[in-house]
Amino acid sequence: MSSESTLANFLPLGALLEEKELIIADPMPISNGYNKSYYIERTLRQQKVIKHDISFDTNVKEKHYFLASSEQEFKQLCELYPNKNVHWLEKDKSNNLVW
Repeated sequence: MSSESTLANFLPLGALLEEKELIIADPMPISNGYNKSYYIERTLRQQKVIKHDISFDTNVKEKHYFLASSEQEFKQLCELYPNKNVHWLEKDKSNNLVW
């Protein structure tokens, strides 16, 4: 942040010079336990139709990306290649590949 920034006027410069910890907001209260009523279960699904020739893509051929066709295969590939991109593709009723 530049010293000319208007936001710099709101910082306690003395605390910065003394290398003190800055507190921007009130800390979150510490929970004594998990309360399921605080959470709303959600599943995010975004489906995209993928071209069938995806298996000929350079990244797939060179093993930068892995394609799975079932949940079991997806889980196996994720375990085998934790630092690679694994994508789960399924065929829909119209025989389209859906990501």
